[in-house]
Amino acid sequence: MEQSPEAALFDARKWSIDRLNKAKSIGEKDAIYKEFEEWIEVEPDDEDLEVLYLENLSEYYKEGG
Repeated sequence: MEQSPEAALFDARKWSIDRLNKAKSIGEKDAIYKEFEEWIEVEPDDEDLEVLYLENLSEYYKEGG
């Protein structure tokens, strides 16, 4: 079953926070935070959240055409 864009965003947020928590050094934590800051700072109850995404384009890129 395909996830909604919002669900995928919150899964990515959880993944990035887990990565941040598993980092050993301050340098690792800093690099991970800088890379994923936009995902980490999203609040699940944010009513102003706007999710932009690309639809699946695989049907447009089938082999042979």
